[in-house]
Amino acid sequence: MTPAFWSDVAARLETGDRVFLALVVAHSRHSPGTRGAAMAVTADGHFTGTIGGGVMEADVQALAARALRDEHFKPQRRHLVHRAGHALASGLICAGEQSNVYLMLNTRDVVLARTCARGEGTLVIDDSGARHEEEPGKSGDPWPVCIPLFNSRRVAILGGGHCAAALSRTMSNLGYHVTVVEERADVPALERAGELMQTETLRDAAGRVAHPENTSVICMGPDLHADVRALVGALEGPFPFIGVMGAPAKLARIRTELRALGVSEEGWQRITAPVGLSIGSRTPEEIAVSVAGQLIQRDRTEP
Repeated sequence: MTPAFWSDVAARLETGDRVFLALVVAHSRHSPGTRGAAMAVTADGHFTGTIGGGVMEADVQALAARALRDEHFKPQRRHLVHRAGHALASGLICAGEQSNVYLMLNTRDVVLARTCARGEGTLVIDDSGARHEEEPGKSGDPWPVCIPLFNSRRVAILGGGHCAAALSRTMSNLGYHVTVVEERADVPALERAGELMQTETLRDAAGRVAHPENTSVICMGPDLHADVRALVGALEGPFPFIGVMGAPAKLARIRTELRALGVSEEGWQRITAPVGLSIGSRTPEEIAVSVAGQLIQRDRTEP
């Protein structure tokens, strides 16, 4: 449930549509739908998001069509098992299990959707509907369901050129909270797939990034000196991952300049250089895939 998902829901509500939501609130290993996945459906057939795909999702879309004709639809929680022959079979046979919550939002819920898009607090759902609460809550069985809205998968991209634009789109599509930081005033290549932050120098950027302990930093400055500024600032923060893009010759120069500025060998070892999986990437889009793959790999294997 990304800010973009909730913004889309709010936009549909603002046009007067009712919106059916399917939210995955629990899952086991091998389930195609994972906790935090969401799908929204409106009466005109518009839908966004996914809860796992296949025949299960088609069944939920059919349920959505019926629910959207029902003025009195109440929230439901259903447990699905992805094995043939089970009493709670979802229609999928990939193994695993998941719990979905289905609910209806009406035009009066625009404020709720906009609040959820901020990524703060908790979405609380029970058999009477949904509400937002500032403090974390504890889920029951089946109600209430308490869904934290804070997105702990975060990336800050320092630099706003072609590669940064491609990476911001890719990471946003993958559900990450994206902050792009740029010291240049006019960067035509940059598409705002995330939060855009303007700063006087990339050295100051890291100190302005919210929730640094949850944020991976990727340095993609327009030149070597911009990357050096960005890295010096990033090394002063508690970022769990710092990466920089570049060919071997450029990275050797960066290392030399960092040493001259007093960065220790221990500091250099905190930097992944070059950033990204080795897949032979050349274009901005390919580089974005390689970096995204490395971040996903890291996030999935970290305890």
